[in-house]
Amino acid sequence: MKEQAIHGRIFKKNLEDVRAAAVAFRDRYNRDWRLEKLGFKSPLEARQEWLMKLAA
Repeated sequence: MKEQAIHGRIFKKNLEDVRAAAVAFRDRYNRDWRLEKLGFKSPLEARQEWLMKLAA
C-alpha cells in the first residue's frame, strides 16, 4: 500500500493528507482491483458473494 498510495507523492499540509490518501487507496483497491486469487473479482465483490453464501 505504501508504494501505491504514499511513495512518490509530496504531502504539503499534514498527516491528515497522508491518511486521506491511504483511505482513498484502500477504497479504490477494494472496489476496483481484480485479484486472481479471488477469481478476478474485486475484494468487495468477493466479500459480498461470501456474505450471500452465509445468508443462504
